[in-house]
Amino acid sequence: MNTDTNIIVAKLPNLRSKIYFFIKIIITASLLIYLFSYVQINTIIETFTKANSQLIILSLLLLIPNLYLQYWKWQITCRQFFGEQSRRKILFSLFYGFPAAVFTPARAGEYVGRGLMFKEHSFSDIVLAIFIDKFFTILVTFLIGTAGTLLFVNKFYATNIFVSLPLLNVFLICFTFAIALLFTKKEWLFTLISPLLKYKLVLKVKEKLLLLKKLSNKYVLIMLLISALFLLCYLLQFMILIAAFSLHFDVVNYFWAAVLIMFTKSLLSPISLSELGVREGAAVFFLTKIGETSSTALNASLALFAINIIIPSLIGLVLLFVKSDD
Repeated sequence: MNTDTNIIVAKLPNLRSKIYFFIKIIITASLLIYLFSYVQINTIIETFTKANSQLIILSLLLLIPNLYLQYWKWQITCRQFFGEQSRRKILFSLFYGFPAAVFTPARAGEYVGRGLMFKEHSFSDIVLAIFIDKFFTILVTFLIGTAGTLLFVNKFYATNIFVSLPLLNVFLICFTFAIALLFTKKEWLFTLISPLLKYKLVLKVKEKLLLLKKLSNKYVLIMLLISALFLLCYLLQFMILIAAFSLHFDVVNYFWAAVLIMFTKSLLSPISLSELGVREGAAVFFLTKIGETSSTALNASLALFAINIIIPSLIGLVLLFVKSDD
C-alpha cells in the first residue's frame, strides 16, 4: 500500500464522522422546519405570551433538584469506579459534560466533556463509568416507557386488550428478571457477550466490563432509586410546562404524555443533535392525541430544552473558564 493510500485510509474515519455529523444537522433542521411550518408561528407566539409565568418559574426551580440528582448519581459512580472523593472535581466534571453534549448526536460529546476532569484515567474507563451512570436511568425509562406505549397503542389504535395485556405482562416479567440478575449474579452479562470475544474491539473492553462484576447490590439499589427520582423530576417539569401553556392541568394524561415523549426521545436521540426536533415532534404527536394544541406542545418542549439543556450548558461554559484543578 503506497503512501497516498495510507493517507486516504487514515482520513476515512474522520470523514465518516463529519458526514455523520452533517446528516444529523440536516435531520435536526428538517424536523424543526417541518414542525414550525406545521404549527403557525402566530399561534406559537400567542400561546407563549398567554402562558402562566408562575408555572414556568416553578419548572425552572425544579432544575435545582434535577441537577442535584444528576450530580448525586455521578458522585456515587465516580467513587465506585475512580475512588474520587473531591466533590468539586465531580461537580465540574458533570457541568463540563453539558456544553459538550449540546450539539452532538445522542449527546456523545458528554463523554469527552466529563472526562476533562479525569485526565489521569483512560478514556475507556471514563466511557464505562458514564455509561453505567446513564444505564440505570435508561432502564427505568424503558420500563415505564414500554408500559405507557402498550397502553397508548391499545387506546388509540384499537389493539385487542387480550394482545396488549399479555405483552405488558411478559415485559414486566422480563424486566423483573433483569433487575433480579443485577442484584444477584452478574455472570449472565459475560455469558451473553462471550461469542463476541473473538473480535478485537470487544477484547479491548473485556477487562473494563469485568468491573461490572464488582458492582455491589447497594450501588445498584441506590442508582435505581436516584434514577427513578431524576426521571420523576424531569416528568414533573414537563407536566408543569404543559400546564403553563395550556392553562389547565390534567395530571394523568400529562404524566402519560411526558412518559411517552421521554421514551421516544431516548429511542430516537441518535438521529438528531441534542434530541432537538425529535422531542418536539414527539410532543406534538402525543399531546395532540390527548386533546392539547400543537402550539402548547411545541412551546412546552422548547421551554424544557431551554431549562434543562441550555441553562446547564451555559453554566458549564462559565466553569470552563474557572480554574478547576484541586
